[in-house]
Amino acid sequence: YNLLLTGTPNSLKRFFKESIYPRIIDRTINTSAEKERSIMTIEAEDFNIELGSGTESEFERSMMELNSMVGLNNLKEHFRTMFNYMQMEEIRRSMGLPVAEQTPHHMIFTGNPGTGKTTVAKKIGKIFRSLGLLSKGEVIITERAKMIGRYIGETERNMQRILEQARGNVLFIDE
Repeated sequence: YNLLLTGTPNSLKRFFKESIYPRIIDRTINTSAEKERSIMTIEAEDFNIELGSGTESEFERSMMELNSMVGLNNLKEHFRTMFNYMQMEEIRRSMGLPVAEQTPHHMIFTGNPGTGKTTVAKKIGKIFRSLGLLSKGEVIITERAKMIGRYIGETERNMQRILEQARGNVLFIDE
């Protein structure tokens, strides 16, 4: 534990030692063998901190909608990890520590018609808005016929129009 923190600011050491470490120990003691993975990671529940923006409750509501859908376990875990990472970045930012640049979150959904790809995209829009990644979070649905023009230069104008409409939203290109 002390070796891991060598060279970090004293305030970070104190924060970890007083706030996070006791919660990890408590969770470790109360964890069953099948949940062994949770012992190896710092979870959001290990932080005794309120970000004050209401983001967590909106995120939780959005995730409950996604969790009500059958399957999608990898996607659900991805969003939980993303949320934990963003919480950690917010804590680092508030302590004046460096944070990484945000990366794009492109996704590809495959499946037969009627399998819920558009529904999942709508829920993702809500989740991304709750995380502060999008300003609006609506889903703009388009298709190839609306993007590709019949004349030279028409495709560019179509794409500019679609991209402007999708700014702050999720762009869902169907089929």
